[in-house]
Amino acid sequence: MTLAQEILSDANAEQNARSYLVAYYSDMHKDAYGVRGRPCECSSNEDIAEAIASFHNDVADIIRQERADEVAHAEAVKVATTPTEWTLAELF
Repeated sequence: MTLAQEILSDANAEQNARSYLVAYYSDMHKDAYGVRGRPCECSSNEDIAEAIASFHNDVADIIRQERADEVAHAEAVKVATTPTEWTLAELF
């Protein structure tokens, strides 16, 4: 079962599948892009579930990049704060 199919299955278990999907879409759009989004009124529930699944991938990519940035920053801080022994010739 794909992620989109799981999302659609979860939505169909709710009393109002469309409201569930629209709220989920809005939350995932905000996580991925920083602003809430609304699916097109003409979008089918299947299309909304596919879009939500895509947002999951986008958010995962963002998290991976943030972790890589944190590692790079920690390494740069380590290099910058490690004392270096200098010779008198290197100072002049």
